[in-house]
Amino acid sequence: MNQQQPIPIPYETGEVLHSREHPFCDDLRCPCHEDREAIEQMHAWLTEGLLSVEDADRIYRGQTLA
Repeated sequence: MNQQQPIPIPYETGEVLHSREHPFCDDLRCPCHEDREAIEQMHAWLTEGLLSVEDADRIYRGQTLA
């Protein structure tokens, strides 16, 4: 069975870094959660079956995948 490793959310000196690989942070008030391009990309992965609804929710909330 192929089990995915958790993806750490990068932090540097207490500030959340947003990157292409980690577009969302765990602060739901942050403007990153309104990034249409990142949301559309995640929706495309959902549509293509590359991402589960649960994993998409975790990514959006800035959490690691279990």
